[in-house]
Amino acid sequence: MFDPAINYTPKQMDDAIRQWVKVTNKWLKRYCTLNALPEVSTYSARHTFASISKSHLSLAMISKMLGHSRVTTTQTYLGRFDHEENKSGLQKVFETIKDAK
Repeated sequence: MFDPAINYTPKQMDDAIRQWVKVTNKWLKRYCTLNALPEVSTYSARHTFASISKSHLSLAMISKMLGHSRVTTTQTYLGRFDHEENKSGLQKVFETIKDAK
């Protein structure tokens, strides 16, 4: 992705990575749609990795693998998953109750 002979500015590197992620997500979405698969993205892959890693790796290791400069960022990131999982679980409970009527 990056030419080692060129000295990129941090902004140039960030812009290139963001563009790569954008194009990759666009093609993933198309592939999933054309093949009648659930939609996935680089974000969902990162989310899944972090969620699974929570029970197997140390917080410091997950933080390093996600590229966070501070462990507190990783704690906040993982904490959001707990909230999302709780909300999703609660929605399933309500749907079950509603369907039982």
